[in-house]
Amino acid sequence: MYDNIYKYGFRPGRFDNHLVVIFDKNNKVINNNTKDCDFLEHFKDLNLGYNDIVKVYSLASADDRCNSKNRDKDVKLIHEISKNYSDPIRCAHWLIMYYLMCIAEEANKIGRPSGKRIKLLAVHQVLKENMSPYDASQWSRGKKFKKDLLPAYKERGIE
Repeated sequence: MYDNIYKYGFRPGRFDNHLVVIFDKNNKVINNNTKDCDFLEHFKDLNLGYNDIVKVYSLASADDRCNSKNRDKDVKLIHEISKNYSDPIRCAHWLIMYYLMCIAEEANKIGRPSGKRIKLLAVHQVLKENMSPYDASQWSRGKKFKKDLLPAYKERGIE
């Protein structure tokens, strides 16, 4: 999947086959280690609206991992959303990364029932609860799905 600057995709990682990577125009990997804390810091710094991030979140599904037509259409929408911000290129880049990371979470739902909700929870914690990006990226570690995470999602209206 291309935008005007980078090519984005998936490759096998340490834990699964859905590591989000960025390639340059020559198909050389230029980033394969983006962490949740990274996109959270940029979302906060860019002052992105929570509702715009929810729009991107709602686009992501496990089916999109193999459906480039859907991804291309979704990336166009992400670029449209990004035009509303002062740095649309940086905004689009981080929203695309978030979108792909949500797809990866959905594709890896077996054994991880949270899926992409875990990503939106962290966004909510940063943008609506003023938690630091690092703390939000670490908050769910070691938490039990039914006991800890499911109530946290329900409390915040995350579906």
